[in-house]
Amino acid sequence: LSYDGFGDADIVVEAVFEAMDLKKRIFSEIDAVARPGAILASNTSTLSIDEIASANRRPQDVIGHHYFSPANVMRLLDPIHIPLLRFPGGIMADFYDWKKGVGPQSSRGEIRNPFDKKSEAVRFGSSEFIALAKRLGSRACITANYGTGTPALAGEWATWFVEQGFRPECWEVGNEIYLSGPRSTSPNSREIYKPGAQYAKDWPAFASAIRGALPDAEVGAIAHLDTGAFSLADGGNPDWTVKMLDALDTKVDFFALHNGYAPVILDDSVDLTREEDRRRMYLRMMAIRPGEH
Repeated sequence: LSYDGFGDADIVVEAVFEAMDLKKRIFSEIDAVARPGAILASNTSTLSIDEIASANRRPQDVIGHHYFSPANVMRLLDPIHIPLLRFPGGIMADFYDWKKGVGPQSSRGEIRNPFDKKSEAVRFGSSEFIALAKRLGSRACITANYGTGTPALAGEWATWFVEQGFRPECWEVGNEIYLSGPRSTSPNSREIYKPGAQYAKDWPAFASAIRGALPDAEVGAIAHLDTGAFSLADGGNPDWTVKMLDALDTKVDFFALHNGYAPVILDDSVDLTREEDRRRMYLRMMAIRPGEH
């Protein structure tokens, strides 16, 4: 190992495997050659940055530089015991090109952010998700891109996961297509809009493609319940779920029904600054009555 040229660098990033003794030795050696004021960064996702920094004479210049699971954050997540991680989350799922989120960071493409319409590099992709799920011991639920994707792409993604030795058995087709509409200008734009009956017609092909790689996968469909207190669906698309259910002629394993809006947006009696109200809100969301948990 040569440190030639390290004295000219403004930032040095260490990326050896997760062994504290090795990392401390590397940082001690870098300390001897790096210029004063240079940032010394570790790519660790599990080890203490403070302990790594103790190996040199300038701990104030040592930082963590792991982009998806910094050790200090992971320590906070561990006690939660998250049973299921959903990926990719939210609106982005119906614009997500999974192929641009695998492989070396330097060779990945860019995808468009549906909120500001700008192109962004995919820093947290499928590989990073696998590592996070394994690190936390969580099951995975993958959201296949229905808005701008195809059954073939969903099947190829499932195959890719299997090739990595990772078998996510929970899948859902699309995110919140029902919030789009033929005139929608929101992030759930008309670009991803498909009527409920069309979704019902397309769902079996997505499920079949996914199960081609993962025969035991549970594949869910999306749905929403609009109580009328606050219109969730696009103005031109209020009965999306009703029409989807009327047209659905095959069995689905589950429905992904997003209910987080109701206690947060609709109930003005909930004061989220109060612990009692926050607890009551989450009990409602999880359909748990006090005394049953």
